[in-house]
Amino acid sequence: MKKLFLILAFVLPLGFDIVRANDDLEHPVVKPITGSQLLTDNSFREDFGELRVDYKGELGEQRLAEGIEWKLAYQINSMSRDEIKANYTRAVQAIGGERYGLNRATRANFRIPTIDGGVSWLKLVLKSGGI
Repeated sequence: MKKLFLILAFVLPLGFDIVRANDDLEHPVVKPITGSQLLTDNSFREDFGELRVDYKGELGEQRLAEGIEWKLAYQINSMSRDEIKANYTRAVQAIGGERYGLNRATRANFRIPTIDGGVSWLKLVLKSGGI
C-alpha cells in the first residue's frame, strides 16, 4: 500500500487567543484524521504567517490571509486521497465552512468560520511516497 502524506496549511486571524506552550502544533479547529501520524520535522507554527488564499466567493474576494499559520504534515496509511478529501469536506461543511477554488485530485481549499466570527483558511495537499 502506498503511503499518503497530508499537508495542512492554514491561518487564523491574529488576536484569536489559543496559544498554549506545550501544544504549539495543535490546531483549535482542524483536527487530524484518526490513525494519522504527525511528522514534526516537516511541521511548524508561525505567529505572523501569511497564506495565499485567492478566495472569490459570495462574501467578496481575498488574496491573502494573515495571522497564525500552521503547516502540519501527517502520514496516513489507512485511507486513499479521495477518502481523505471527502472526510475533510464533510467535516468542514458540517461546521458551516465551504470548499472553494479548483477541484484537483491532490488539493483542496477550505474557508471555515470560527466561533468568534473570524475565518480559518485551510489548504489540503495530498502527496504519496514522500514529502
